Amino acid sequence: TIYFVIQYYDFNIVREEDTLHLSWGIIEEKKVTVKVERVQALSIRESPLRQLLGRCSLHMELAGGADKNQDQMKLLCPILARKDVDRFLLDILPEYSLPGSMVSVPSRALKRYLIRAIIPALVIAIPIHYMQVPFFYLAYLLVIPSMYMGVLRHKEAATSIIGSHLF
Repeated sequence: TIYFVIQYYDFNIVREEDTLHLSWGIIEEKKVTVKVERVQALSIRESPLRQLLGRCSLHMELAGGADKNQDQMKLLCPILARKDVDRFLLDILPEYSLPGSMVSVPSRALKRYLIRAIIPALVIAIPIHYMQVPFFYLAYLLVIPSMYMGVLRHKEAATSIIGSHLF
């Protein structure tokens, strides 16, 4: 938390016509300028902790060549209340406002969400099983929260197509 606060202290974003000006930092102040026309996609990212607290971060996918600041340029907002995302986008990037309704992922996709969530837990549990560490069977308990994570990811996944925009 302390590292996050130091890194993104005094985060500011200002839109001037077709340009976004971002600045942040307490020890090393960083400034980035992005042309709006380079923004190809936006993603809302929520870690399990942020999801629990109702927070998210917004990231941009930019068109154009590789830049040394490319990773820094991808961040649109480091932390934001999930319910305020639409209002934030209307103020900063009205071209990318969220659609009113989204279509949930089909239920047949749940199997893939579960597999993708369980595999990392098994990659940890199986070697522990073969090392015969005391209480090695407890490593398989990692599968239960992994399955729950897969179900939550499936539940949250949704898409929408409006014009030429895929959400």
